[in-house]
Amino acid sequence: MGAITGGFFGDFLTQAVLLTTGQEFALPGLFTPLDDTLMILLGSMALGLVHIITGMAISFVRKLQNGAVLDAVFEEVTWWVVFLGIGLTALGITNLVLYLGILLVVAGPLITGKGFGKVTGIFASLYNHITGYFGDILSSSRLMALMLAGSVIAQVFNTLGAIPGNIIVFIIISMAGNLEASVMATMLCKELGVKTVIVKCSSEMNCKILSKVGADRTVLPESESGVRLAKNLLTSGLIDLIELSPDVSMVELDVRPEWAGKSLRELDLRRKYGINVVAIMQDGAAHVTIDPEKPLQTSMQLVVIANTARLSKLV
Repeated sequence: MGAITGGFFGDFLTQAVLLTTGQEFALPGLFTPLDDTLMILLGSMALGLVHIITGMAISFVRKLQNGAVLDAVFEEVTWWVVFLGIGLTALGITNLVLYLGILLVVAGPLITGKGFGKVTGIFASLYNHITGYFGDILSSSRLMALMLAGSVIAQVFNTLGAIPGNIIVFIIISMAGNLEASVMATMLCKELGVKTVIVKCSSEMNCKILSKVGADRTVLPESESGVRLAKNLLTSGLIDLIELSPDVSMVELDVRPEWAGKSLRELDLRRKYGINVVAIMQDGAAHVTIDPEKPLQTSMQLVVIANTARLSKLV
């Protein structure tokens, strides 16, 4: 579809070439999604017609195999003639084929029906086939909506990525909004021999897909940030919390008022709370060489590693 519309993940190539060379570039295409909406609508409906005719052909063959020759002729061939007649009439070539199709529509129920069903069969055939076939053709216009939506979304991400004027930032932002691009980039990295490929994904399902195609690690920043924020909000008194494993967390917490003026040796936090102090933060600086005899101050923050289940004693 990209080859037909002159697009590659929206205007990805156009923006990429502009950022790297400063020159205008565009792939050749039969039409552009945002400018030729009528062409896309007609093309979508044409695809719907091809889909219907293919199904009718399969039904025609099966009916012949089952010995239902008359049903195959009057159910399938009749409407092929009608479709052909409509096309020829629209092109101004001839009306005779359409008249033949209408004649077959009327003749079918008269030949295959019985009693009063011959008359009602004509109306039933017209109603069922017209609403069925033409309804299916019109429903194919949804393809146009999908194409337009995909084009707009891709161009939005590409435009956002081009704002900083940096090709690396552009590629990251553009790929983030496109699963297909992420899959392709992941596979190319693996083929080039990249040992570790870390990919950002937009949903759990996307993460599973990217893992299947070779990503060594997938990250879901929005979800992970939300979970982390929720845990921080639920554990009052803790500044930050990072899970190292399901059972162990690294936590940053304020020095409590009752701890002020006392040293780590006096407080004996490992015995009381089961935590190990690995750093002390003060005035924006991290001190990893800790003096256990130095009195703590309320302006300090402790970075500790603790069993997650025992953190409730600290909050």
